[in-house]
Amino acid sequence: MDTDTFIQLRDWFTAYAKLFRDAEGRLHPMQELKLAHSLRVAHNARLIAAGLAWEPQQVALAEIVGLLHDTGRFSQFAEFGTFNDAESVNHAERSCAVLEAERPLDCLPERERTVVLQAIRLHNRRELPVELAPDIRPFAELIRDADKLDIFHVFDDAIRNNKLDRHPEISMRSNSRGAPNPVMLEALACRGTVPYSAIQSLADFLLLQLLWMYDINHLSALRLVLERNVIRSLEQHLPATPEVTAAVRAAEAFVHGRIAAGTPKA
Repeated sequence: MDTDTFIQLRDWFTAYAKLFRDAEGRLHPMQELKLAHSLRVAHNARLIAAGLAWEPQQVALAEIVGLLHDTGRFSQFAEFGTFNDAESVNHAERSCAVLEAERPLDCLPERERTVVLQAIRLHNRRELPVELAPDIRPFAELIRDADKLDIFHVFDDAIRNNKLDRHPEISMRSNSRGAPNPVMLEALACRGTVPYSAIQSLADFLLLQLLWMYDINHLSALRLVLERNVIRSLEQHLPATPEVTAAVRAAEAFVHGRIAAGTPKA
């Protein structure tokens, strides 16, 4: 695969997104956000894959997965006015449906098309299936890491620049400045998982992102977490209670420890 293939797919993707412009030629701010997010996730995917010393063909395929993983978000928002899958459609499945209908991936060999589609289909699952083809799993894990890395950025930018009140959809309308749900702190203490229904406030959404530190697959992604000061940024936006501070320090120690030991995800 050469650079021209990615450029071809990037051009298709941006042209597809622009189909959802209004009469004045503008995308809704939430769709504009998803366009920018997808381009950054593609970049994250390339950085992570390169950090893993993948072959150039694999790096390029990872970048394509990152670019196209949220293709279904545009029609989802146009149809339902929300990014909340529970209130609309599974956006990963919608992304695959769009890609299968529009066929931009015809430029790839058949097996590579399958890898891209399967990684996209699985990227929003709470957990990946235990039984997953060995050529698909690395890409399914990587896109989850690349996506998380940019969600950290999106939230930090939204809070620092007072975007949440104007665009509550960024946090699925969970913008209350209330105290954290104890369920979130319990999950952090045991490194467990939580359903989205447990998210009742902005603090809960931030604690969910802290919980993601235990769910990042690749060491090269964890290194980017440290380089970008993600945990410290989360801490700045969270209430400075003893319980929250302890959770932050534990997550920070976990990330440093995993990188120092060079250990894979447990």
